[in-house]
Amino acid sequence: MLTIRNARIVTPGGIVESGAAVVDNGRFAAVGLDSGASSLGGEAIDATGLTLLPGFLDVHIHGGGGADTMDATPESLQTILRAHARHGTTGLLLTTMTQSREAISAAIACAAAACRPVLQGAPFCPEGAVPLGIHLEGPYLCPTRAGAQPKEFVRDFAPDEFAEWLELADGTMRLMTMAPERPGADTLLRLARGRDRGNDRSYRCGCRPGGGVPCCNQRRRRPASTTAPARVTLCLGKDRLQRGTSAPSKPPEARLEP
Repeated sequence: MLTIRNARIVTPGGIVESGAAVVDNGRFAAVGLDSGASSLGGEAIDATGLTLLPGFLDVHIHGGGGADTMDATPESLQTILRAHARHGTTGLLLTTMTQSREAISAAIACAAAACRPVLQGAPFCPEGAVPLGIHLEGPYLCPTRAGAQPKEFVRDFAPDEFAEWLELADGTMRLMTMAPERPGADTLLRLARGRDRGNDRSYRCGCRPGGGVPCCNQRRRRPASTTAPARVTLCLGKDRLQRGTSAPSKPPEARLEP
């Protein structure tokens, strides 16, 4: 058992000044005022002058520590996870870049292999952040609104390509960023919410007001209109496929049903 004492603790209910937190078997067992914490026994850390708060969760991480998700090696992914853990991120989505089919396939396969042990309760990188899944950013984007994505690899939806990536991800793809106005977008949505690999893990599509996770803003955005290109980030899960938009601020109306 570990007790962190005399810390300024940020909790969902507010800030606890001069607080204590008890960690038992790798989990927080109690958080409160420091009074009486000295009698709990076990190892103690004096956090006077320090702030204790929950770890950050980041859904858009391309790399860190000089490594990149597109390196497609376990060593690079571990470097990324260690780098972000040092700065307070405890869980993240490994994010791909718009590249060739082969490069994205390799990155997805490697990232999925890193996420699978976590799903089974075993750490991939014990001293790093937890890889919670994959964020597929592109390549099905608007060529004139690609932002930092390499325009030479931006392309319209290819069913066989995306089916291969779903197969490689094996249930670990959590987010996907795409351009909803491009050819094939409707087919992509149907495939994303269809059955994965022919088994019972289905991705259903449903939007609720304010739902979804927005992607980073695109550069040089035009004034809001109902016809300008937009990015849509889809939250893939067993219960729903949520939609979030990043540009324009008034995207075309969309109604996605199961």
